[in-house]
Amino acid sequence: MTSTSVLTAPTLTQRSAWVRAVGAVAALYVVNLGVTSLLRLVSNIADWPSDVHTRAAVEIGGAIIGEAAFLVLLIWWLGRQGLTLTDLGMWKAPKPWAMVAALAFALGYGVLTAGNPGLRPNLEIHDLLKAEAVVAAIVAGTVEEVVCRGYFMFELQRSRTRVWLQILGSGAVFGVAHFNYSVYGIASTAVLGLVFALTYHFGKRSLAPVIAGHALIDLIIEPALILWVLSGFPIPHA
Repeated sequence: MTSTSVLTAPTLTQRSAWVRAVGAVAALYVVNLGVTSLLRLVSNIADWPSDVHTRAAVEIGGAIIGEAAFLVLLIWWLGRQGLTLTDLGMWKAPKPWAMVAALAFALGYGVLTAGNPGLRPNLEIHDLLKAEAVVAAIVAGTVEEVVCRGYFMFELQRSRTRVWLQILGSGAVFGVAHFNYSVYGIASTAVLGLVFALTYHFGKRSLAPVIAGHALIDLIIEPALILWVLSGFPIPHA
């Protein structure tokens, strides 16, 4: 399955394609880290409260700003090559089965993750932190799928990399990008990335299903997940 934009875009060497693909994911992490660190500094200078909810608001806010900024950079980078987000599968009509599959898997993944005893105390939060988390879910769902599925697999496709390597690579880098969520977090997000990569490829390379699925997961588990992480992964006793 080869899109018209890939056929018309200049081909890349295998090495160049992997450097670009993996480099984009790494760059997204670096931009996020930089923006979040700057926001933490601002919160310290402004003497904001140091409770876990305020820290979570800072982390989520940093992610929103960082990922939005990176999307702007990516659009600029694509434009230099005569490409747009459309070439990665944005705005492309998905296959109905792909949308259903992505949402069904996301719902199952989200509910399973929410079953973690460490998340349960904060799943019922409905305040401004939850509102911020909703914005973050939409932004992260869009930007991370554009980068980890769309751009990553598009660049590898330009070098004629085998499809199974594109899919495995997409899942692997997505898992590694979540290394701060423990070994289990790396493994589970790698599986999530693998399923989304499969859905993206066989669903006409439309980003709509995987963006919707990713956003749904974050809507279910955030801000409970970030609160759990910032609290040191406590497991409450029954």
